[in-house]
Amino acid sequence: MRKTLTALLLAIVVPAVAGHGQTVARNTVSSHVIPESLTGPARKVMRLSDGRILASFEIKREGGTVASLYAASTASPAWRNVSAKLSDLKAVDVASDTGPAGTYVAFVDAATGTGSVARFPDPLGHGDAASIFNDLTPAGGAVTETFVAASKGEESTNSVAYAWRNRGTGEIYLGYSPDGQTFGKARVVAKNEHPGSGPILAVHNNYILLTYLSRDRSNRPEKVEGDVGFPVWMESWDGGNKWSDPKPLFGTTITGFPKAEEVLRDSDAKGRALPLYAAGGAQVASNALAWAQLEIGARIFITTEQALVTAEGRLPGTARPVAGLVSFKDLSDGPGAPWHHVFASEYNPNVKDPNQRHNTAFQYSALPGSSIRAVAYLQQAPSGEAREGDRIAVAVSINTGKSFDRTVKFNPASLGLGAGERLVFTTSTCLLLKKDGAVYLDAAYLDPKAGTVRVAQLPLGVNVKNLPPSLFNVSARWP
Repeated sequence: MRKTLTALLLAIVVPAVAGHGQTVARNTVSSHVIPESLTGPARKVMRLSDGRILASFEIKREGGTVASLYAASTASPAWRNVSAKLSDLKAVDVASDTGPAGTYVAFVDAATGTGSVARFPDPLGHGDAASIFNDLTPAGGAVTETFVAASKGEESTNSVAYAWRNRGTGEIYLGYSPDGQTFGKARVVAKNEHPGSGPILAVHNNYILLTYLSRDRSNRPEKVEGDVGFPVWMESWDGGNKWSDPKPLFGTTITGFPKAEEVLRDSDAKGRALPLYAAGGAQVASNALAWAQLEIGARIFITTEQALVTAEGRLPGTARPVAGLVSFKDLSDGPGAPWHHVFASEYNPNVKDPNQRHNTAFQYSALPGSSIRAVAYLQQAPSGEAREGDRIAVAVSINTGKSFDRTVKFNPASLGLGAGERLVFTTSTCLLLKKDGAVYLDAAYLDPKAGTVRVAQLPLGVNVKNLPPSLFNVSARWP
């Protein structure tokens, strides 16, 4: 990492008319969506390279909730409910992802308390062809925190991994489909007795990464206190038959964590108890992703938040400054591959001001066939702040996530909401490339007054026509 990577981010606050001369395109998807179904690390929105976009939510119905799948495309931007037989089931803890063999909606069947997966081979063309795989976890297990991930890329085997956490025992049930068409029972592969999150997955063919936040004292630095979690990871190279032992992603020594000097400007550093380390733990889980790339097989990403603390484990002031971190490694380097850590958010310089905006809810995205990456996160306004409200911030990289050198921001007005609104949102794993070369991020968010969910295309201020050819390969398409 280099100093000034994130310290010199170009910050653009996007008003009602977005920067770069483009408005934020918005479409209404659905009403009666449960707000909590937009939060958490599990994927809910997926933009495909052919222009299709899919979104899964929990919908309020009389007598309970149902899992619903919606779809649209650039050719037909109006959203359609393509849930088919899925809408007949009472469902909670909904998650989804898409691979070459279809779209997958995983959920917990509220009637049985077990994990289930629905496969849609072609949601827009033949939504009624969905297959439901029920009771993938033991009866009476009371599982929660669903996650599903599908392999992507030109050489994908169509594999899918799916997981839940047992609410009572902390056991993590994980299943693996080698072809994305048949789904066997999930089995216990780990136990998180002091959970900070449920399972978070990344999958590339036979490789599976399982990560989660743990509050266990053995997975955190001794000097750090508070009700926070630290990311733990384990991996399988053979479709989940054998697993490595769980390991803390950053280790357990504060001085081994990334240094905050990487994101501090000189003016911010004055009067601070330096050095600061991103070792203060996370209160909210982020996500993971396997991104297929030629020659390296895939690059594996874990995105997490970490509070900044001194070498003694103390916060640098009365506030809790939080930074976003992207950790990545290449599969071609084998099981012993080192993790690389990069800051992917702005640093709020007012660390001693309890009224500062709070960074949280980090979500990772990428543009297929290119070096463009993005990390979206919530800049939450202090309680009682009504003038601007929350903001969506998006840190942008054009070098495969090795540094994030630009940040664009979107306030409630740019999303068609009232000033001072609280933002509840989720973003697509894949970025959107338009014909003119401009790159966008699809974000689904709640309109609290209308009681609906909207999806907006957020302009990132990057155009592939302005990038060297080596950074963009137009032939790559996924899924």
